[in-house]
Amino acid sequence: MNRAFGIIVPPGGGRGLDSALEAARLLREEWHCEAYCEAAAQELLRLPALEEGPRPDCLLSFGGDGTMLHAAQLALRWDAPLAGVNHGTLGFLADIPAERMTELLSRVVSGDYGLERRPMLAADLADGRVRYALNDVSLHRGGHPRLVMLTLAVNGEEAVSYRADGVVVATATGSTGYALSAGGPLVMPGTACCMVTPVCAHSLTSRPIVLPLSAELSLTLADDAAMAVTVQVDGQHCALLHARQTVNIRASGRHVSLIRMTPQRFFDAVRAKLT
Repeated sequence: MNRAFGIIVPPGGGRGLDSALEAARLLREEWHCEAYCEAAAQELLRLPALEEGPRPDCLLSFGGDGTMLHAAQLALRWDAPLAGVNHGTLGFLADIPAERMTELLSRVVSGDYGLERRPMLAADLADGRVRYALNDVSLHRGGHPRLVMLTLAVNGEEAVSYRADGVVVATATGSTGYALSAGGPLVMPGTACCMVTPVCAHSLTSRPIVLPLSAELSLTLADDAAMAVTVQVDGQHCALLHARQTVNIRASGRHVSLIRMTPQRFFDAVRAKLT
């Protein structure tokens, strides 16, 4: 059976659309592989739907880190490795330059690549659903003008209460994302930890907390909260948290495997992209 590849693009195709179209052509014509895309992108890419094809051997993302976070959910669903061709701004996750796209395809088809396993968090929502995060789980007041009161417990022990715009719980992978903007620490990928960072805390002593990845966290909205808090997983809205409700966050035991053509030099990337 021919190998199957999933082509992932952002809504509307984005700046990587031409590259994605060329990748699909090369996969089919040069390497005699099958190419599929999400149903929402079929008009753009003119490919059969992923949902109707075989389990993909690999997923290829053409966009920025936001597209990679979306693709990571698909990679988790199909247990497929994921590569990101960068057509975005930063490119911590989508780290393969667009001009190396053909080289990437050749190496992926031949199996000449390395894998980085990145752990994911699980967020147990108040309504019983579970969502998985490669970067972060965040709770935020949204468009409301008032600060919110959230209490953090670690392994069942109350740790701290935050009066803030919100709280971000990030993996090491997510330390270069929203958590960094909120004042969280930089952490090398592969470090088995998570970080809890308040967003715009109204306090002189509210600091980020670094915890082992095995820690079980809970964030509870205050009893007298007059408004609901928005819960986002990897930047996507997934729930509202109301007064006295809790979100539990833990290591999921699941991973996303990122394809690397060369070992990633983390601090080189930090200097290039964040300074």
